[in-house]
Amino acid sequence: MAADAAHYRSELRRVIAERRWLVATDILVGAVRHANELLALGASGVFALGGTRGTGDIDVPYETVSLGVEGATDMMEGIRAGEAALEALAPAVQARVDAFDPDGAARVVRTLFASDRPVAGRSAWGARPERWAALEDKMRVDALWDAAGVARAPSAIVPVAYAPAAHARLDRGDTMVAETDGVV
Repeated sequence: MAADAAHYRSELRRVIAERRWLVATDILVGAVRHANELLALGASGVFALGGTRGTGDIDVPYETVSLGVEGATDMMEGIRAGEAALEALAPAVQARVDAFDPDGAARVVRTLFASDRPVAGRSAWGARPERWAALEDKMRVDALWDAAGVARAPSAIVPVAYAPAAHARLDRGDTMVAETDGVV
């Protein structure tokens, strides 16, 4: 197992080493964690941006900027507000990014739930295209499955407080467990 981890870290180093990276997330403390890992993998420089500061230490030897997003009433609203702030940087923040990466060659890393839109004029690297994310959105994909006639288990989108009742309503008691050679 350790050999596999070493192999994959080596492969990551080939992509990450000797490049500048802009890490752009909804929460700055999370961006710092990613930036630290990029440095450990040989990045030549990192710059961390976050919609909000978050909680935890940010004592790092590289540039960080919290975009000051505040007042979200739930997690998704906070993520969306952070995304909007990252996609429309204030001129002073844009200037700091440009000073870090004057030739615009830095690669941008975003979070799993982020869009694939550029940050500070730099393309998101390895991002999932928005049209793919739309297909993964349970709140939107059912209409596609219905139009295509795809059979699937029943589901419901409910506030978390109603999840137990929704589970009871949808549970058909037919969950299957695969058995192979007597091992379940």
